[in-house]
Amino acid sequence: MVALQMHQEGLLDLDAPARDANPGWRTSDAYASASITPRDMMSHRTGLPRHDQITFASRNRSSMMAALPYLPYDKQVRYGKT
Repeated sequence: MVALQMHQEGLLDLDAPARDANPGWRTSDAYASASITPRDMMSHRTGLPRHDQITFASRNRSSMMAALPYLPYDKQVRYGKT
């Protein structure tokens, strides 16, 4: 996975907020926007449900990222983390 390779090369901190790597990162929840990390994303711990309609309706990654701030959450960030 590219994120893990970037981490090994010191280019990406998996435990730093995603905003550090992408200042434009934003979701519909202010706390989630500020605290979700790449590790959360890779572990499916963001709190967002699947929202399959976005992936099927979107033609590219930019349109999916543009829709992200409008998607509702169904759980807290890191819900169920042990």
